[in-house]
Amino acid sequence: MRRTLYTDLRAIRAVNHTAIVANGSTDGVSIGLDQSGQDFKVAMFVLMAGTLTDGTYTAVPQESPNGSTGWTNVPAERLQGSGAAVDASHEVAEIGVVPDPYNSPFLRLRVTASAVTTGGAVQAVCLLGSPSGTPIVRP
Repeated sequence: MRRTLYTDLRAIRAVNHTAIVANGSTDGVSIGLDQSGQDFKVAMFVLMAGTLTDGTYTAVPQESPNGSTGWTNVPAERLQGSGAAVDASHEVAEIGVVPDPYNSPFLRLRVTASAVTTGGAVQAVCLLGSPSGTPIVRP
């Protein structure tokens, strides 16, 4: 089978479409690097803005050893890109992650809103890549 993005990437919802109307943080879902028995070695979060009236929405990848507690920000030396933030309607921002699959095999995205008075809507997906086998197994 010919290798394509479809055979090598898995898209997973990271942050549900969310209306944010105040300053603060919104945590996305826990995403395991082991999906359907295949271990993924790299990840990229894509933050997408809907209609924004004001504010800045910054995405920070976090990692955990168990997927439920002990969440910490992924260290800067394992991030790719200059950061992911949106502050205008319909913007898209990306940030790459080189995970630590042995110590922290779970990722999530924290979206922090600042300078919000009426807010807006954001959502995010996580693209997992470099699987242990191809084509990847889809549920």
